[in-house]
Amino acid sequence: MRLQLVGLMAVVAGCAWAQPATGVNCQATAVPTILRVEGLSERVGDMLLNCSGGAPGATIRGELTLISFNGPITNKLLANGSLDIVMTANSGSGETIVNTPATATAANQLTFASVQFVLSATGTAALRITNLRVAPPNTPEQPVRVALASVTAGQIRTDAAPFTVGITQGGLLATYSTTFVCTQSPLPETVSFPEFIRRRVRFASVRLTEGFSDAFQRRGPQTDVGTRLVIRYAGFPAGARVFTPAVVVGSNGATPTSAGDLGLPVSGGRYFSGGNGQLLLARVQNPDNAGAGGVPLFTPSGGVGTTEFDLLAEVPLVNGAGVAVFEVMDSVGNLRESAQVPTFLVLEQRPEGGSVRASVSLSLGPVSNVAVPSATAPVPRYQEIAPPNDCTALGDCDSGLFPRLAVESAELTYDVIIGSTGQTRYIRVLNQGGGVLSWTASVVYRSGNGWLRFDPDNGLNNSTVRLDAVAPNGFPPGTYEATLIIDGGPLAGTRQATVRMVGNFGDARGVSGRSAGAGVAGDAVRAEFGGYGDPVDHGWGGGPDPVCG
Repeated sequence: MRLQLVGLMAVVAGCAWAQPATGVNCQATAVPTILRVEGLSERVGDMLLNCSGGAPGATIRGELTLISFNGPITNKLLANGSLDIVMTANSGSGETIVNTPATATAANQLTFASVQFVLSATGTAALRITNLRVAPPNTPEQPVRVALASVTAGQIRTDAAPFTVGITQGGLLATYSTTFVCTQSPLPETVSFPEFIRRRVRFASVRLTEGFSDAFQRRGPQTDVGTRLVIRYAGFPAGARVFTPAVVVGSNGATPTSAGDLGLPVSGGRYFSGGNGQLLLARVQNPDNAGAGGVPLFTPSGGVGTTEFDLLAEVPLVNGAGVAVFEVMDSVGNLRESAQVPTFLVLEQRPEGGSVRASVSLSLGPVSNVAVPSATAPVPRYQEIAPPNDCTALGDCDSGLFPRLAVESAELTYDVIIGSTGQTRYIRVLNQGGGVLSWTASVVYRSGNGWLRFDPDNGLNNSTVRLDAVAPNGFPPGTYEATLIIDGGPLAGTRQATVRMVGNFGDARGVSGRSAGAGVAGDAVRAEFGGYGDPVDHGWGGGPDPVCG
């Protein structure tokens, strides 16, 4: 690329002496914009060529070549083979379109052939180039630079010096309220947001936040759709049904949408239209698996008024997998916005065969891998990149708005007579924060298998878990260990403790003399529940998958 630019500059220098006296000298500048690192068709800042030194009222003709240094050019390819880039000229009476096509000549290079415009009475003009799209670097805080050069003996002279048209930044951040618990959760008679909340249908939420202000954009000129947010579900058990709100009102709405587990009051959402804008997301009906196509379920009318939302839309699942796509229908350009999307799970009965793993992943959309000019690839389009946590950017990781898991228990050591009914301990699961704590209990055996039983294995907020150690007839005597895990999700955290069982032959009193029903009150020694990941990268969007079961 450096050699190519040097060659172009040499051509410019070699041709400069041959330029007619009516030529102009043009200085290139731009106002850099923020480009999403996830993007494959990011629109860079407008480029301006301030031209001067020409004869008053003269007609200028020439050719310009544009080179992108930090990513391939990825504009829409029009039917005539040109790119949907627009050039305008202003000679003092307003901007007019320069009718010259932009044609790709390399992956990172295009040419404006036969550029023609008229100078003002003072021999000046300003050329503006808009809607150049590139696939920028995947690393934040990287500049995207271009150069403009005149490569023929025309009447336009440029210095071909590179200038910055964009800076990269992550476009999507997210926080997950909890892992998904696939337990029995019947379908209410009425499918609506308030009825699902009232009937305590199992749910978990994700908060989607802009990586920078105006990262979520409505559909505009020369785009196919507004910014889309793609939520993918997989691994749900047979019979599971999944629902989300049909419309989600964002953080600056009249009343934001929230199921109550991420620090905001419960509401289906209220949206005020006709003001200065509010973040509004609408489910897309019948999108493809990449998040393209389909039609939003709600479009603002443009009038002034308040609309309340309580409708839910089902996510079609095939073999336990599905996709929910939301499109930005309204937003504010100078404010970082976020939105909470609860997902409700309906499951008439628990799945057979124990726990079932499910996963949820998020990305901007439509998702694509097309990093070249294309007539069919959507604009905008994005790589499928998992978003970082948003609570750091919003400054509320330790705000107390979110659930925080604490676990209390007596020492989890058992002396069990083989063939007896075993021994019992009780564990208290506590929410020491805000919101709704949805937790699951699971065990990882270090030795032996199946000698622990707990009830319940999941719950909401404060609960008591009964943990039994049982060595049935035929169980080999010895010392066995396991790790008990109480998982409160990515925000609330995860706690784990070692469980030890000594299985022996003997009388019903056991070797240590502890009663078979010993519990919290009868034990002076406490179990040490250690935490890990604060907050834990454990659940939706990264780390180990959530456990359903």
